[in-house]
Amino acid sequence: MKKRGFRAGLATLLCAFLIGLSAASPVKAASILYEIKTVKTLTRGVTLETRQTITSDGPLDIHVLRAPLNDPYINVAPADSTKDYGLKDTVAALLSERGAIAGVNGSFFGVAGTYSAAFGPVIKDGQLISVSGDINQGKEDFGALFIDNQSAPFFSFLKTSMHFYHDGQENIEVNSYNTITDMEYPVIVTTAALQNTSSLDGRFSGLVKILVRNQEIFYISAPGETVSIPADGFALIIKKETAERVGASFQTGQRAELRVEPSVDFSQIKMAIGGGGLILRGGEFVKTGTVIEGRQPRTAVGISQDK
Repeated sequence: MKKRGFRAGLATLLCAFLIGLSAASPVKAASILYEIKTVKTLTRGVTLETRQTITSDGPLDIHVLRAPLNDPYINVAPADSTKDYGLKDTVAALLSERGAIAGVNGSFFGVAGTYSAAFGPVIKDGQLISVSGDINQGKEDFGALFIDNQSAPFFSFLKTSMHFYHDGQENIEVNSYNTITDMEYPVIVTTAALQNTSSLDGRFSGLVKILVRNQEIFYISAPGETVSIPADGFALIIKKETAERVGASFQTGQRAELRVEPSVDFSQIKMAIGGGGLILRGGEFVKTGTVIEGRQPRTAVGISQDK
């Protein structure tokens, strides 16, 4: 029997989700004057509840999507664009491209421009898609939803240490693993994101690619040259100005090593997607990290006691 898809929309044109459940806001204390509630079954165990409410503070529409995480035929995963890596689109378009039954907004991302990258980690079907080494280094700010290999969900403020060594030296700072934004800083790119650099070369001029396989630099591109990403390695991609400054230190045949050291063991994770602050923990209001307040569209994700 084919698994049914239930995917979280990633890098959409809509707002990012907050981790937890809806909590303290002016609307919560408002009196409900009128409410219409409907529940629709989308597939086995997956329902969409809609509440159209008139409150003393004004109209409020609430949409609740429920899915059993312990059902082996329900697959929960991030859904990104099939057209181009990092391309922003609506949730409806992303879900349609991926053939999913339903989904919600996922991850904070840059609003400006056609392309962006998720602030938090993205793991799909046990494979790390992207992660940033800059997030949560100063404080617990952006949380993430994780589902492990036993389909047990949990939230964590992930911190990731990332280092690139060549010839035994850490000569260049690397904090981006497939998190491609403006290419201002060096980025590690794998085939989890791109098969080749043609789309990047179309967006950014003069990029230099340092290709690594079996912990060895085996090719250094000319500025702007389109190359294939090694399936059994990665590419360190840097802008032309950075290459002019540090490029002479890179030579083919040099030993190269990438170390990605997350605070969560990625080898045990089936799915992950980032979000904002924690609002609820164990049924108690906590409000930790980035929590957007006020009357505006927002998405939250929560876990019931029975998962």
